[in-house]
Amino acid sequence: MSFAVKSSSADLIQRVTSVMPIADGLIAVKIIHPETYSKIRAAATNMEKMRELLMALNSDKAKSAFYNLLETNDPFLVEDLEQEDLKLESQYIVRYVTFTEDKDFYYLASRLCEYDLEDYMDELRLLEQKDKDDALRKIVKEMLLGLQVLHRAGVIHCDIKPRNVLIDTEKRARLADFGISRKLEEGKTTVYTVRAGTRGWEATETLNPDGKGRYKRSSDIQVAGMLTYYILSDGKHPFGDDICCEVNIFKGEYSLDDVRDKKATDLVEWMINKDPEKRPTVDKVLDHPYFWDDKRIKEVLHNLGNQEEVQDYKNYESNKELYDTVQKYTEGKSFSDWMSNAPKTWTKIGKGLPNDLLGLLRYLRNALGHQEKLFYAEKMIDEFPDFLISLHRLATDMGWEY
Repeated sequence: MSFAVKSSSADLIQRVTSVMPIADGLIAVKIIHPETYSKIRAAATNMEKMRELLMALNSDKAKSAFYNLLETNDPFLVEDLEQEDLKLESQYIVRYVTFTEDKDFYYLASRLCEYDLEDYMDELRLLEQKDKDDALRKIVKEMLLGLQVLHRAGVIHCDIKPRNVLIDTEKRARLADFGISRKLEEGKTTVYTVRAGTRGWEATETLNPDGKGRYKRSSDIQVAGMLTYYILSDGKHPFGDDICCEVNIFKGEYSLDDVRDKKATDLVEWMINKDPEKRPTVDKVLDHPYFWDDKRIKEVLHNLGNQEEVQDYKNYESNKELYDTVQKYTEGKSFSDWMSNAPKTWTKIGKGLPNDLLGLLRYLRNALGHQEKLFYAEKMIDEFPDFLISLHRLATDMGWEY
């Protein structure tokens, strides 16, 4: 059961409006006795009917049957109660306030949001490119911060897609729609359930022909990677927008040609990996260079540039693991011959520095520490756009903390 009936009983008494349909379902499968059903039916108000019904839920089987019927008859209320039970209070998650219905419609009240993601992207197209890029990066980060809240609470969203990201009155992105979200049992990493989600927005491992789904946090990560690309590419899908999309997800065949930012495409490629074990956690996603500001870059250069192995760069070739990793992330990159390609204004390039990723790291660390004005005036980091990506991968492979 996704929330505890006992702990939610006060809310249930006040807020369940479909008591009799639930009671009808329970008596049909002999969960409640005819005498109990008569008491429920005779009660004058919905609240009194609900009290009678809850008193009859004296076993796990009865509570489970009740929950299943409640989910069918009052799905929005279930979403709200699940969220309250998990205490998922965050500025990056949509909060549902109340639910009611009449003979024609269901009514769901949530905190005020002005747009869904698709409509908001229409607004952003009117901005200058830099302002638009900054706004899109902000949306991606806030969407991921919402996912971080869920994952830290042991919840898998299971239905990440453009329509499930809403923009509030402060232009903040919030994750929404937890109707098919699932709570991991303590000590478990996987939820087994019927196939959920929206076609085209499902993880590779959930596309099983038997209709059964295996959902992990990494499943959310892959779909969040698809959504990240969708946001940054002005509505494109990395696995294609046609009928082949689902087949491409299953095969792991994608294209990232509609995003030019190398850090962004590196992030998306990491997230949408076909192999769930090779996808990052949401915490690692949020610490990718795509999200680094000047303060974070300065911190990273300082911490990694001061690594003992980096400071001992004259002898680092004797460290085979480090040397091989440096060469792997130097080969074919824009900085593979950085000493020859560096602008003439770059001064104090020591002759002993290696002409590779490690040497450039050490130089930039020293430039930031001793020539900070030049570092920012020359936009040194921008000179080699794949440097931070390779640095991030080097640090990850070497297990360096930064």
